[in-house]
Amino acid sequence: MKKLVLAATVAMLGATPAFAQSGELVGGPRIEAVVGWDRTVLHVDGVGSSGKSGVTYGGEIGYDFPLSDYIIVGPYAGIDGASTKECISGGTTTACLKAGRNITVGARLGTNIAKRTAFYVKGGYSNGRMTGTITDTAVPANNVNGHDNMDGFHIGTGVQLGLRDRIYTKIEYNYTRYSSFEVFGDESRFDRHRVVVGVGIGF
Repeated sequence: MKKLVLAATVAMLGATPAFAQSGELVGGPRIEAVVGWDRTVLHVDGVGSSGKSGVTYGGEIGYDFPLSDYIIVGPYAGIDGASTKECISGGTTTACLKAGRNITVGARLGTNIAKRTAFYVKGGYSNGRMTGTITDTAVPANNVNGHDNMDGFHIGTGVQLGLRDRIYTKIEYNYTRYSSFEVFGDESRFDRHRVVVGVGIGF
């Protein structure tokens, strides 16, 4: 009798899809934290482009719906910040431009590609903030501090690795393109590139 129960248990476990055993994209709510590299690039038509790198950090929440034993799809929302900053000085005046907070809302589609390893693509809406300051040490009355929020879109791809239970780690690349604006008659825009590593947990 004991052997019969053991055989039945093994058979049931063997019939369970590998997707559900692996601990990665099994569906349900999730939350994660990320940190990595940020590259913010300013493009000005007729002039060229200039970029600056920094550290990015943030988090994301989402919910994954299983479409099959091996595929999930689901919405997410995230927020991140960055240390990316560019300053130019001339005489007693210093002008700085800093990448501020970035909000994302979108959806991702993922599938298992190996044991405990999953691949996914993602994309959606972005809203980013750029902060500008002008500091004049000789005439403080000329100091300026302001920011502007820009709409845009992002796309990305990543690999997620299940660690234990529903804990996972990941590496991900994101490209963001913000809407264009004019500077002294020249059309300009900001792009951002991010490569992050993260750790998360599903519930």
